[in-house]
Amino acid sequence: MDWITNCLSSFSKEELGVVAVVFAFLIGCAFGSAILCAFMRIGKGQTWARGRSKCDVCNKELTWDQLIPIISFIIHGGRCKMCQTKLSWIYPVSEFIAGVIFAGIIYMFFH
Repeated sequence: MDWITNCLSSFSKEELGVVAVVFAFLIGCAFGSAILCAFMRIGKGQTWARGRSKCDVCNKELTWDQLIPIISFIIHGGRCKMCQTKLSWIYPVSEFIAGVIFAGIIYMFFH
């Protein structure tokens, strides 16, 4: 536990605030992705807690590089990696909004 205290004590409150806000944004993006996935599965009558994410068109399971919030959408040009179907903007937008909300909450805490 001392190593954590030593590591954190070398940063100013402002620097820790920046790290916390960036981390909160990333966690928020992942949370936004998971919530959207859950809502979409529930809307289709599927279980929200089990199973891998799949393309709605080709029904193939998404690979790890397709599951990175926002970044995977950009890397793959907004298309399914397997069938090249164009994906909805709802995915990166909802991930981004959730990330901004999480980051905003942490920002208010540090300022």
